[in-house]
Amino acid sequence: MQSHNNLKVVETMNYCKFYKDSGKPLIVCDMVKNTSKNVRKWQLDVYDINGNPIRVVCEFMNASGKAKASGATSVLEVRK
Repeated sequence: MQSHNNLKVVETMNYCKFYKDSGKPLIVCDMVKNTSKNVRKWQLDVYDINGNPIRVVCEFMNASGKAKASGATSVLEVRK
């Protein structure tokens, strides 16, 4: 089995405050095709070792509670 440290980066996602007013401040970059796009919501579906689904989601304006109170506008969630 290959180590996680040796895997190639094929996609990245980051928040950019400059695009906040557009409503799509999350930038998804395809590192293979060398392209990028702005989105409001990004998600990745994967499966654990037992085949159970896991969804990783980052959405603009989904912050609540302490995160929202501290100024966060986008929160990364891992759903099982």
